[in-house]
Amino acid sequence: VHVRASVEGVSAALGLEQAISPMTRLGMRLQVSFPGGVELSLRCRRGDQRLIIPVVVSDTVSPSALLYSTALPLTAFFLLRECVVRPYVRHCAAAEARLRSTLLESELAKKRRENESFVQLMTETYTNGVSAEQNRRGLVIRNAWYGKLASGADDTEDGAAAGDEDCGIVDVTVALQCLVRDSRLVLYDTDKSALPGFFDPAPQQPKKLRVRYEF
Repeated sequence: VHVRASVEGVSAALGLEQAISPMTRLGMRLQVSFPGGVELSLRCRRGDQRLIIPVVVSDTVSPSALLYSTALPLTAFFLLRECVVRPYVRHCAAAEARLRSTLLESELAKKRRENESFVQLMTETYTNGVSAEQNRRGLVIRNAWYGKLASGADDTEDGAAAGDEDCGIVDVTVALQCLVRDSRLVLYDTDKSALPGFFDPAPQQPKKLRVRYEF
């Protein structure tokens, strides 16, 4: 709402605007001037481009002109917003969320395949490492899981969950055993998904590393 008074007269303006996308906004502006009359402007802005359609409702200020220039446009504006714009915005948001979910699932599937390839590649190293640690009665990783682990779950539950691609858990037994050197496993306080044989199975969610070992 904007009100201005000068020696030439008095004017008041009321504006409404609604975003229908990050780049597009629709709006209207009602200006009442005395003298001057009533003018309604329909506006559309997309990026740096603007379209303004001025409509002169009346050359004079009268009750009927104010009624037609306020009640009808406001009713049309709110009906358009509730029946068209907001459903469209919700539809676009849902479509974008589905696209993000699809891309995330595809990326997780790719990383899970890469992890399976790593496990196959490191099988011999893992077997030799376990054998060497057992001979010296050192550190042997029996089971290790990383991801969205439930508190209090046992190894059987974690193992069963890790077999489900949507579980948010990955088996990192081989990866951890391959990091054991001279019966020592050193893990720094960094992002575990960056370790060899790891990946982030549950993006943007809290994760845990659960290890069962012999020493």
